[in-house]
Amino acid sequence: MLAQWQALQPPFDEEAGIYFRPVSITQASQARAGLVYDEEQDAMVSTTDGTVYPSDQSEGNFISADGERLEPGWRVSVGTANYRRLFTDDTLRSRFLPIMGWTFAFALLTTFLNFSLGLALALVLRERRMRGQGIYRLLLIIPFGLPGILTILVWKAMLNTDFGLVNQLFSSNIGWLTETNLARFSVLMVNLWMGFPYFFLVCSGALTAIPEDLKEAAYVDGASSRHAFRTVVLPLLLVATAPLLVTTFAFNFNNFTLIELLTGGGPYPGTFNDGGSTDLMINFTFRKAFNETNNQLGLASAIAMVIFVIVGTVSAYGFRLTKRLEEIGR
Repeated sequence: MLAQWQALQPPFDEEAGIYFRPVSITQASQARAGLVYDEEQDAMVSTTDGTVYPSDQSEGNFISADGERLEPGWRVSVGTANYRRLFTDDTLRSRFLPIMGWTFAFALLTTFLNFSLGLALALVLRERRMRGQGIYRLLLIIPFGLPGILTILVWKAMLNTDFGLVNQLFSSNIGWLTETNLARFSVLMVNLWMGFPYFFLVCSGALTAIPEDLKEAAYVDGASSRHAFRTVVLPLLLVATAPLLVTTFAFNFNNFTLIELLTGGGPYPGTFNDGGSTDLMINFTFRKAFNETNNQLGLASAIAMVIFVIVGTVSAYGFRLTKRLEEIGR
């Protein structure tokens, strides 16, 4: 009953959009609507300055002559319009395609670098007997044990141009996070620091499971250490690690947190809404959906579906290759 009373709004001058609204049980105040609907014009009209916002059926909104849009609008069927915009709108395409290319490069390079460094360190500690191996292993997995958010923020401070530890050590003034190529390099290196311990642990366990007899048989047949590793050890290793490589690619394809905390997507060649030089597709989607000027939720949803299709396709193909490796391993 109270809610019904509070929602009571008797009209005083309906055409002018003036109503009475209850303030208390004994008092009411006069309220004036900022906009009223003009049925003849099929438009919203401002009661303060008379601005007319005609209905745009294709956009599902009211838009004035100078392009000002009233939010929210109403639902309309747009079909594949947002998907077509991604590849036909010159302005949008000029930002979307480079960001897509960088996203693929980042995911592939990160997966390759993390796996390669983790495998190399695992081989070194397995093949070469040295004192204190347990201590070395412990030191190598420390980056993996630290909270990721904390690690990223520490690296961001260390790479600061003016006060960062890295520039102080080299007595330099390098803009690690403010120049496009250096910012991308920094993102890859920070992700390498955080990701290689995982593959170090995985590869260490996988190498232990490979029988030594297979390598010895290769040596008997005259194979060198490098040839034995490439033809015997690596294929068997990939049988165990290939699914992890696929999931690592999928994770880094959408590594929103690293980019947002380390570079904020920058440096920006244009506006914040257009995305930055280190933005991944997921960051670009976020900027299109949630910004201070124009929330393009439909376009952001279309980009999200494109991301889903790409990751799903790559993952399906990767798992098919994994099955082939398993057959070879048998």
